[in-house]
Amino acid sequence: MKKLVTLIIFALLMIATVSAYNFATETRDYDTKDSIQTYTSLISENTAEPTVSVMQPVDDLAKFQNINADTLYYIVYGSNGYQSDVDYLFIDSQLSTCAGNNLDCTLSKTSNNNVYTTTCRPDVLKQTNRYCEVYKNGAPLTAFIYYPSKDYVARVNFLKKNAASQHMLFQTAAKDKEAGDYIEQISVLVNNTHPEEQYRREETRSGTVVSFYIATDYYYKVTHSATNYIPDTDNLFVDGDITNQNFCNSARCELDSKDQYGRNFHTSCSLNTNDQLFYCEVSLNNQLVSAYNLDRRTGAIRTVNFLDAIVPIPDNNIPVALTTGPYTGCVNQPITFDGSNSYDPDGNIVTYSWTFGDSSGSTKNVIVQHTYTQTGTFLVTLMVTDNDGYDNMTTTTATVYSCEESPVAEANGPYSGLVNLPVSFTSSGSYDPDGQIVSYLWDFGDGATSNLANPTHTYQEAGNYTIVLTVTDNDGLEGTDSTLARIQEGVTEPPVAEANGPYSGLVNIPVSFTSLGSYDPDGQIVSYFWDFGDGATSNLANPTHTYTSTGTYTAKLIVTDNNGAIGIDTAEVIIQSMYPPTAVILAPSTGSVLEEITFDGSGSSDPDGGTITIVSYLWDFGEPDYYGWFEEGENRIYTINGVEYQIEIVEINDNACQLNVNNIQTTILNEHSTTIGDLKVSLNEIIYSGNQRYCAMELTQLKTGSIVTHIYEESGEYTVTLTVTDNQGLTGTATHVITITNNAPYIITTAMPDAYVNQQYKFKFEAADPEGESIYFYLVNPINNKMTIDKESGLFRWVPSKKYLGDNEIEVCVADLEHDVCKTFTLTVIDPDEERDSEITLPRRRLLVKSLELDNEVVSPGDEFVLSISLENTDEHNSLKDVEVTAIIDELGLRNKIGPFRLKKDDVVSKNILFVIPADAKLGTYDIRITINGKEDDSLHRIKYRQITVK
Repeated sequence: MKKLVTLIIFALLMIATVSAYNFATETRDYDTKDSIQTYTSLISENTAEPTVSVMQPVDDLAKFQNINADTLYYIVYGSNGYQSDVDYLFIDSQLSTCAGNNLDCTLSKTSNNNVYTTTCRPDVLKQTNRYCEVYKNGAPLTAFIYYPSKDYVARVNFLKKNAASQHMLFQTAAKDKEAGDYIEQISVLVNNTHPEEQYRREETRSGTVVSFYIATDYYYKVTHSATNYIPDTDNLFVDGDITNQNFCNSARCELDSKDQYGRNFHTSCSLNTNDQLFYCEVSLNNQLVSAYNLDRRTGAIRTVNFLDAIVPIPDNNIPVALTTGPYTGCVNQPITFDGSNSYDPDGNIVTYSWTFGDSSGSTKNVIVQHTYTQTGTFLVTLMVTDNDGYDNMTTTTATVYSCEESPVAEANGPYSGLVNLPVSFTSSGSYDPDGQIVSYLWDFGDGATSNLANPTHTYQEAGNYTIVLTVTDNDGLEGTDSTLARIQEGVTEPPVAEANGPYSGLVNIPVSFTSLGSYDPDGQIVSYFWDFGDGATSNLANPTHTYTSTGTYTAKLIVTDNNGAIGIDTAEVIIQSMYPPTAVILAPSTGSVLEEITFDGSGSSDPDGGTITIVSYLWDFGEPDYYGWFEEGENRIYTINGVEYQIEIVEINDNACQLNVNNIQTTILNEHSTTIGDLKVSLNEIIYSGNQRYCAMELTQLKTGSIVTHIYEESGEYTVTLTVTDNQGLTGTATHVITITNNAPYIITTAMPDAYVNQQYKFKFEAADPEGESIYFYLVNPINNKMTIDKESGLFRWVPSKKYLGDNEIEVCVADLEHDVCKTFTLTVIDPDEERDSEITLPRRRLLVKSLELDNEVVSPGDEFVLSISLENTDEHNSLKDVEVTAIIDELGLRNKIGPFRLKKDDVVSKNILFVIPADAKLGTYDIRITINGKEDDSLHRIKYRQITVK
C-alpha cells in the first residue's frame, strides 16, 4: 500500500512537471544494429535522472504519414521477461511460423467487429528481422519490427499525419534510474526537414516532453499537458476488482465500467496458460484503446500496452437519464415508460434507447409502451445520447403481475332439511370481478356433486354436512366457499310465504314490501329472501327497494324455516314515472249549434321530459252517441260514426256490469265509466224488469289527435275532457266548459201579394236559421181547410172564394229543433172583374197590374222566353215614382230586374223581361215569382206568379 501511495505521488509529480523534461539538440547515429542511444542532455527536476531509449523509424515511412492526424496509435512494448501482445492483438501464434520462414506473409484477426490485417516481409536493414504493417478495416494503422529469434517486437514507430509545420511524432522509451518498477514513455515532437531515406542517418532533433505513460503492478494513468485532456482514474481500465484474485477465475472474463463523463469501457481478458498471465484488451465504444497483461496469481499488471492512449475528455457535460419508474403492470397489458425527465446540462438529448429485460430488443422513443408476456420483476434500462455523441444510462424495474382476479364464490347457507327430501342450494351472490363465471361445482359432503348454479340435493342420512361450492371464471381461475347443511330425520311442513301486494310506486322513490302473514305450521321462519325482479335482492323480512326504471315487475319472496323447508310467493309491482303528463285544452268558451268548433290539445306536455312523451290524446265532448238498455246475454254490433263496436253483456249483478267490447273484457261499476280503445262506456244504472236485468249505458265515441273539431247539434253547457297518455302509461286529464247556443229562426218574407177569387194562389215564404239548422213551416189556425203550406219549402197554396174578398190575416210559423217563430200577414183577395171598382173602394190600390203574360209557356233547355207586364197608375192625383219589377225562378237560379221607372197620373206602362233557360236545366215545371215594389212606397208592393214548363 505504501508503495502504491508513493507511485501515485510520483505520477502526480510527473504530471506537474511534464514540461520540465527539456532537451537540447542531439545527434543520433542510426546503424543496422538497432543500438539504443541515451538523451544525455535530458533535464529532470527529480533527483533521479531518467534514461531515454530511442527507437529508430521504420521502413516505408511515407505510407503511414497519411493516417488521420487525430488518431494516436498502438504503443506495443516488448522486452525480456514480458509477454508481447503480438500473438494476441494483431496476429496470432502463426506469426512466428509465417515470419520465421523469411517469406512475405499475411495474417488477419477480427476483434470487436473490426478486421485487423498484418503483412510482414524481411526488414531492409536486417533481413533476419521482419518489417510488419497493420491495417484496420483496410486502412493503415501501425507498423513494427518483429524479431523471430526472440518472438517479440523490438521497436514500433507511431505516426501522425504530417501537418503543415512538417512535424512528426516519434516515440521513445525511458526508464527511470531510481524507480525501476515503471516504464516511462515520452512523446517527442521533432522537426522533419529531410527526405524519408535520411531517417536512417544522422538527424538533429529537438522537442519537449508532452505525455507520460506509467505502468505499475497496481494501476496506470494516462496524462497529458494539453487542456483538452485530464488523467484517467484508477477505475477506468482497472477496476477495484482487478486488484484481487477474484477478478478472473476462468479462461475468459469480462468487466464493464463507466467514467465520470459517461463513457462506457469494456475490458475483456483471456488466459495464457503458459505463463499464468491474462491478456486483457480495453475498448471504448467498441474501439480498442489499451491492452495489458494481468498476473492471475497476484492480480498485478505486468505489462501495459496503450492504444489511443491519450483519450480526449469531452468538452461537454454528459446527459442525465431519468425515468418515472419503478413500474408495475399486468401481463399482456401495455406499460408506459417515460424518459421525458432526462436532460443534458449543456445541450440536448437526441436519442433514447430502452431495453426491458425480457429479450424483446430495444425501443427508441422518449415515451414508449411495452407489453410483458410473463410475470416477474424485470430490469429496465434507459440509454440517452446527447448532441455531442455522449451517452448515459439509468436503470429501474418493472414488476409484472398476472392481474387476473379470481371469481368469488357465495355458497350462502347454512342449509337445513330432512332425510329423503330435496334441499335447495343457491349460488346467488357469486361473481367474477374481471370476467364471468363459466362453471359451478357443488360438493354436498356426502360424495354427491352437481354442476348446476342452483341445484337441489336429497340426503339419505341425517347429519351435518360441509358444502363446498367451486366456481370457475373465463380465465380458468377458481373461487371456493363452504357452508353447512343440517339434515334431520322426520317429515316437516314447509313454511307459507305471503308477499302481499300488488305494489305500486314511482321511479327513484322507495317502495315498501312486507312479508306480513308469512308463517311456518310446525316451526318458525328463520330467513327471508326477496327478489325484486330487477336484479336486486334483500334478506330483510320487510325491506324497501327503489326501482330506477318504469315497468311491471314480479317480486318474489322466499321464506325458509328451521327445518330448511322453503315457501315461495310472488307479488306484482307497478312502477310509474315520477310525474304524469299535463293535459291542456285551448278552445272557445261559447259556440253555436251546428258550428264546427276546433279544440287544441297540442300544448299538453310531460314534465318528465327526455324520452318520456305523450303518445295518445282522447277527447270526450260531453254528449253520448248512444243510450240504451243492454240486456244480460245480449251480443250485438253497434255502429257509431261508421265504426262498428261489438258489445256482449256477460253478466249483470247488483253493482256492476261485466261486458266484452270488441272481445276485450271489462267490468263497470254502477255510476262509473271505462274506456276501451276510443269508446267510452258509462253505466248509469242497473234496471230490473221482471226476471230480466238491464244495464242502462251510454256509448260515446272518443276522438283522437292533438287537434280535433266537433259539431254540437243541441244547445247547452258541455264539459269537454281531454285525456293524454305518455309512453310510461301515465295519464293526465284536463276539462273545458263550453256553452252552445241555438238562435231562433226568422221569417224573411215581409208581405204577401194579392190573391184572385177562384184562382190558384201560390206564394213561397222565405225563412232562415242562424246556425243553419233545418227548419219547417206551418200555419196557425188557417181560415180555410184548403189553405196549406209545405213544411219544408214554405210554399203556400190556396184557391180563395168570393167569401174571402178583402183582407185576410194569415199566421205563418217557422221552427227549428228548439224554437218556433210566428208572423201574421195580410192577404188581400180581389175579384179581377171588379178590380177597378175595388180600387175605388180601396183607395190605397193606386197601381193596377193590367196584364202579365208569357210569350211561350213551354220551352226546352237553352231556349229563350219573354215575360210581358203592363202597369197602370190609378192614382187620380199623384205620379208613381221609382217602380221596380223583379222576376225570379229560384230552382233555375234565374233573376232579372227592370226599373226603376215612373208612371204619371193615368199612365199605362208595358215592360218585357227576357229569360234564357240553362242548357243543363232539368225538365219540369217551375214557378216564376214577379215582385213589384216602390222604393219608398210600400203600398205599391205586389207579388204575382206564373209558371214555365221545360221539356
